[in-house]
This record gives sequence, structure tokens and C-alpha cells, in this order.
Amino acid sequence: MTETYALPLPMSRKQQRLQPLVSPSYEYAYSTPPSSSSQGGLVQVPRHDSHMPSYATSSLSSSSYAGSAADEYEDGAMAADDLVSVLTDRLIGAFDPIPLDRSLALQAQTSGMLNAKTRELMELQALAQKRLGETRKNFLDGMRIAKQVKSDLEMLQKKTDTLKAKAEQRYPVEYNMARERFPGPADYEY
Repeated sequence: MTETYALPLPMSRKQQRLQPLVSPSYEYAYSTPPSSSSQGGLVQVPRHDSHMPSYATSSLSSSSYAGSAADEYEDGAMAADDLVSVLTDRLIGAFDPIPLDRSLALQAQTSGMLNAKTRELMELQALAQKRLGETRKNFLDGMRIAKQVKSDLEMLQKKTDTLKAKAEQRYPVEYNMARERFPGPADYEY
């Protein structure tokens, strides 16, 4: 048993050659609307069947369409600047500038906020640079003071060691008694 499938369009089982939608005969149509400054060139439009309607035939006129612009043409001729003005008027009529205005306003607001944040960031960066300079100066002053304190402590340690040596030589008995009574940091037993 062979399986058959439901097709969306009725088709015969034989392969048919697809017919083109355009008829083989030829008619002529204008490539551009004629104007007073230039005559439109003729273009050959192929037709395959004589019973198929062609859009290039003169039987279809622009006045048969709803909302046509047939009244904008005068005796089949139209000046180029008239065409530009008509197209401009239609574009202006079809174009809604409100979304563009809103997006431009939003872009201006965003640009203003971005510029304000950029200025604020630059001010904060300048303030941070100033504080960093002050901190660096304070650090260098602290290092200078620490070196001075260290040299003063080393000098005092030398003086203390010298006085201790002199006291030990000059008063050995009293020195030993004082040492037993008040032991120094080196004499502590851990």
C-alpha cells in the first residue's frame, strides 16, 4: 500500500511544466513619466499569453486606482521640480516626526547626563590626584621623621651604652647590686 499525503493545493500526479505568469507577446510602456524637459524612453515589456493582463497596457490608467495622483499630471507631462515637490509633500505627509523628536530629545538628555558625569568624573579624578599628592607628601614627611627618630634612638642607645660602661667601671659593686635589683631586658630569663 502506498502512502498518500494531503497537499495544501490539488495537484495531479503528472509533472507539469510551470507556466510563467507573464504572457509572451510584447507591448511598449514608458520607463519614466514624460516631462517637458525630456521624453520618456520606450521599454519593451514581454507578454507570454494574450489573455493575461499586462500592467504596461494603456487599458489600465492611474485614475482607476484609489487615491491616485492623476490630477497631479497635466496632459501627461510634469516638470521635474513639480515631481520633487509632490514627492516631498507626500513624504512629509507620510512621515511622523514625533518618534524622531522623542529620540532626539532622549539623545540630547543622555548626552547632557553623560557630559555631566564626565565632568564630575574629571573633578573627582583631579581631587583624587590632589589627595594622592598630599598623601605622598605626608608619607615622605613621615619617612623623614621616622629616619630622624631612628637616628636619634641609635645615638641615645650609644650614649646609654657608654654611660653604662663608665658606671660599671667606676662603681662595680653598686652596679652589680643595681643590676640584681633591676634586671635589664637582656638579663630576663624566658
